[in-house]
Amino acid sequence: RFEPNMPFEDCCSLLANIDDSVSEDHFRSQHTYVTNKDGELFMDFIGRFENLKADLIRLSQASPFALPDAIPHLNKGNRSGYCEFYSQRSKDLIARRYAKDVALFDYTFD
Repeated sequence: RFEPNMPFEDCCSLLANIDDSVSEDHFRSQHTYVTNKDGELFMDFIGRFENLKADLIRLSQASPFALPDAIPHLNKGNRSGYCEFYSQRSKDLIARRYAKDVALFDYTFD
């Protein structure tokens, strides 16, 4: 159903209709990886890509393992954030499909 180079809006439409129970891992809701059967987090830390540098510093301070001082940012785009990719329709579709993730991880489409 997904095709190379298909419009983002079309991808969102397809994703909105795939339930986690049949979803491939790439598209499955993230809360399913970090919560127990009661919906409670079982992780003590969840890093965010958008906070990668600060999260790596935090992890390096708490870890006995050596972590990299920096990770290069390759293939950086011109957009300032993920919200710029979404039309109002795609925001609504994805917000509904991933509602638990949006709430659990405090994401917004503003």
